[in-house]
Amino acid sequence: MWKRVVGILSVMVLIFSLIFFRVFSLSVQDTLAMAADNQSSYRMDVTTARGMFYDINMEPLVNTAVDHIAAVIPTPESITALTSLLRGVKRDYVVEKSEDYKPFTVNLGSLDINNENITLFDQPNRYGSEHLCQHVIGYLDAEGHGVDGLERVFDDILSESTKRVSVRYQVNALGQALTGGQLEVIEEGNNQKGVVLTIDKDIQRIAETAARKGIEKGAVVVMDTATGEIKALVSVPDYDPEDVGASLDNEKGPLINRTMTPYNVGSTFKLLVCAAALEQGISPDTTYECQGAIDIQGQIFHCHDLSGHGYSDMNRAVEVSCNPYFIQLALQVGYDDIGKMADAIGFGKEDIFYTDYASAAGHMTTKEEILNDATLANLGFGQGTLMATPIQIAKLISTIANGGYAVTPSLIKGITDDQGGELVETIDILEPTPVMSKKTAGVVQNFMINVIDNGSGKKAKPKHCVAGGKTASAQTGMFKDGEELIHAWFSGFCDVGEHRYAIVVLCEEKESGGDYAAPVFKEIVDSMEINQKG
Repeated sequence: MWKRVVGILSVMVLIFSLIFFRVFSLSVQDTLAMAADNQSSYRMDVTTARGMFYDINMEPLVNTAVDHIAAVIPTPESITALTSLLRGVKRDYVVEKSEDYKPFTVNLGSLDINNENITLFDQPNRYGSEHLCQHVIGYLDAEGHGVDGLERVFDDILSESTKRVSVRYQVNALGQALTGGQLEVIEEGNNQKGVVLTIDKDIQRIAETAARKGIEKGAVVVMDTATGEIKALVSVPDYDPEDVGASLDNEKGPLINRTMTPYNVGSTFKLLVCAAALEQGISPDTTYECQGAIDIQGQIFHCHDLSGHGYSDMNRAVEVSCNPYFIQLALQVGYDDIGKMADAIGFGKEDIFYTDYASAAGHMTTKEEILNDATLANLGFGQGTLMATPIQIAKLISTIANGGYAVTPSLIKGITDDQGGELVETIDILEPTPVMSKKTAGVVQNFMINVIDNGSGKKAKPKHCVAGGKTASAQTGMFKDGEELIHAWFSGFCDVGEHRYAIVVLCEEKESGGDYAAPVFKEIVDSMEINQKG
């Protein structure tokens, strides 16, 4: 019996041994086959496309242009064709790569070529020649990761959503690609996932065109007054996102996002002083006399019209931007109501658009800083320690233009998995909050319309639509060649189609908001009207 058991066990061991060796043999053959295949082929990455940025209408803001990437089998004919086409560094690169006798790639830009050993692929050019919203979107490092702007904030999402294209060539024993062989193209990933902004691509383009034409250094903000959605953010001057290093030492600071940087405010703040006065019940018919200057506790404050405006009511004071009027009005209103309204609108507070992405807080003059009537007088016409970003000024204009409700600005709508698809993640937006009565807002709106129709903002008057605004020439306390630097502002609202927009224009180191910033406002509004009708 024991012999029978031993015999059966021996047979079983033999069978399992045969199975094991057969499996091992097949595995080795597969491994050797894969190794042989790898040794007889050469795989090369050709293009990569990072995740997207879309505007509010799901129009792409990046990857809108393409470069031609040539995948090259180095033969005498293909190298001759390329060196005849290219110049400079790229030509030298082709000559150097050809000496390895291995396939390589070269970016031809917009150039084209026809050769049987050169295959062209479209590589999305991340920013293209237009590179809209560059200060918002930001730029990448040499490894393709975001280091500034929203490229940095959403780097993980955009890096994960990357499409890669590679090719595989058959090669000989020396690693040289075989000519005339079948080229295998391998596509991996999908780059359609991306970030959806509140930016309107058409409005952004209009604002950028007007800004680059009319502003040397400065900013433009366009905001929907009802929702706080930002439709355009422009900072001037711009920079080349493909060569950021060239801008590092530029004294004009092209890498600064001026839309989110605080500046001296100037006369735009008079609109808030008006609103605070009206909320107190002070009549718009209240008159003060401007004699060209006013003495407050021994400190002399000058009006821009040194001869004086004479007696003005509130409407005319806004129209001609009379400093002594608003000094006296601020003293009558007092700091508490002015400060309370400014706080409710958002002066002195960051505007947070996403985790780790916010504008500067600026500075709202505090009650502790109001040491006497002279410091309150300074605040009355927007001077002193008051600092605000162009976005914060757009919030002030929106509050007045929408009937008295403070809005929370938004820039990011959410995340989508594909172009035209639904948002898989949305960004919550706070509801507008009442800051002033509808009546007060309406009165100040009429003041602003009068500024454009009859006052200091005539150069901002659009061809067709209703618009209101306010000029400002803000003293900075900084000097250049013995002259104080002045920042010129024009901030207003306009009705285009079914929407009312707040538009803020800042021109650094320009003396007159009416002369420099107002014409940029007009061009933006007129172009938006044409685009709407088109």
